[in-house]
Amino acid sequence: KRSSAFWCIFFLTWVTSYDIMATAHPIDRTPLTLLIAAFKLLKGILLVGVGIVVLKLVHRDVADVLTRWAPHLMIDPHGHWVEHWIAKAADLNPRRLTAVGFGTFLYAVLFFTEAYGLFLGRYWGEYVTIFSTGGFVPLELTELVRHPSWTKAWILTANVLIVLYLVRRVLRRVKGR
Repeated sequence: KRSSAFWCIFFLTWVTSYDIMATAHPIDRTPLTLLIAAFKLLKGILLVGVGIVVLKLVHRDVADVLTRWAPHLMIDPHGHWVEHWIAKAADLNPRRLTAVGFGTFLYAVLFFTEAYGLFLGRYWGEYVTIFSTGGFVPLELTELVRHPSWTKAWILTANVLIVLYLVRRVLRRVKGR
């Protein structure tokens, strides 16, 4: 029995290898698609950093480490929300921390794949970005309704606009054939 991580990596490898063998010309790259690609690349880089940090926390006192890091990040370690999240993080066992760390790496691979496809102007780059970004919109909307914040509203708005823009590009291209 194969895990979902295996199938995710298999799919992304298959899509990118198909692109190398494809003879079709790449699609036009607009400044906006390049901006979306740069945004996805930045998110992937940040997730790799988060994954490294999370894996370094395995077999350590997570609450102590986060409490010591908070002032360096200009966060009050005794604030209500910070204490809440530190307590939640402290409850994670080493196995769970390892799973979270590797999960962030897998998510970073998805962002790198999106960025690669969009930077090179590949059809599949738009499709992967539409499905992966659009797939999280219902979850983001649910989270926004449960716990409203301006940050969540901006993230949701940006992701919806990215999906609408790319869907519009795909539909125009399909109609033009």
